[in-house]
Amino acid sequence: RNILSIHLPEGLESVGYCAFLACDSVVTISLPNSLTDFNDGFRKMRGLKTIKFPQQMKSISASAFVDCTALEELYIPEGIERIEFDAFGRCYGLKHVYLPQTLKVIERGVFWMCKGLEEITIPAGVEEIGDYAFYHCDSLKKVTLGKGIKVIGDYAFQYCASLEKASLSEGVTYIGMSAFQGCSVLSEITIPSTVTELGSSVFYECYALTEIAIPAGTASIPY
Repeated sequence: RNILSIHLPEGLESVGYCAFLACDSVVTISLPNSLTDFNDGFRKMRGLKTIKFPQQMKSISASAFVDCTALEELYIPEGIERIEFDAFGRCYGLKHVYLPQTLKVIERGVFWMCKGLEEITIPAGVEEIGDYAFYHCDSLKKVTLGKGIKVIGDYAFQYCASLEKASLSEGVTYIGMSAFQGCSVLSEITIPSTVTELGSSVFYECYALTEIAIPAGTASIPY
């Protein structure tokens, strides 16, 4: 219970399920380049404030840091290409996230219910935002999507109640079901001309939205 810092050695390839579960005294953890599999490995480390990622790591494992509620700032270094599902889910204290230009994949629920997150910029290399990726990020005010985004998944920004503006670049072809549902103060959004399909209830309960321009090439608007 008195451990404040963990430094994992080079050569370590995997960390088992819940290996450091509820090690609440740990403030800093350093990961080695050799680590490739750490699903759920650092779950519920409620005192964790700093994660030191290695420069050669390519992906962040699923549910790796879920429920690390003291984490406030997250700097993901260049070289990371994939963040797997639920990696930082329910990190309630997370306010600032810096994503690398090398990032290509944001999977399902990566930042869901990060209630302190205020702003996010998605790099140009990301083509798809997974379902529920930013679900219920209550403090999220601004979203800037990179020019590579083609798909915004189902429920991606559902119930982001503070979201005022979302900048969508040309190239987006699909906006998923309930993607912006419950964004009650969203007043400005531009749907790119490249969008061909909208999921159901995309802007349901967006009470502040006064005008939406649907692109000419949109083939389907469901219920």
